[in-house]
Amino acid sequence: MIEDTQALEATDTTATVADLQAARSAPAAATASAWLLPYATSSYIALPLKACQEIVEKPEVLAVPGIQEYSFGLLRWREQWLPLVDLQALLSGAKKPTELQHCVVVAYHNVEQQVQYVALSLPFLPHLLTISDNALCALPTNNSIWPKIASSCFRFQNIRVPIVDGERLFAG
Repeated sequence: MIEDTQALEATDTTATVADLQAARSAPAAATASAWLLPYATSSYIALPLKACQEIVEKPEVLAVPGIQEYSFGLLRWREQWLPLVDLQALLSGAKKPTELQHCVVVAYHNVEQQVQYVALSLPFLPHLLTISDNALCALPTNNSIWPKIASSCFRFQNIRVPIVDGERLFAG
């Protein structure tokens, strides 16, 4: 009986070594870096790495009369005036907060392929993240805007995070 157990253990060990060798030779999942932008508690979008130009803490804003409900006004950035948009208000129609915490300056290409800039207000600082192909998933179904503005989606801490295309987000 002991001999049978030892033979079984040897077989199991051999199989485990073979599994490890197969795993080592299997191609690794592709990865890419992106910015994770929190726009509300447990709500995020992601932007391509090159899209985020600068993080501004406690931004000073020039108020503009009659501006859209999702906008705070204009932010002075590198000799330019940029629209400062509340991301949560833009995506969900929620009322924008009265106090600004942070914003990120985002670059995108318009339909004429010219580089444009906009500032997005955020309640929390963005994070740089590495995304694996293994994390890809379907777009969230809680908002009809996602198929219009997102190119794909991944899971982060069990939350679906749409990867947003700047041109599609700011086209209208």
